[in-house]
Amino acid sequence: MADNTVQITLKANVADFEKSIKAGVGTFDAEMKGAARTANTQVLLGIPSRLLWSSTKFSTNSVET
Repeated sequence: MADNTVQITLKANVADFEKSIKAGVGTFDAEMKGAARTANTQVLLGIPSRLLWSSTKFSTNSVET
């Protein structure tokens, strides 16, 4: 099976970016409630359902499909 790893490199204002991501993740969590959550659940654009972020980078977990 394929290993879908998505890497996104961004040059943006980190504070604004973090605020946007945290708001998006909160919305995503709310929308996912009641749905079957599995390790390979993905949103429509193929982005893995678990997002990780830090003050300097944004990455997504890889999932096997």
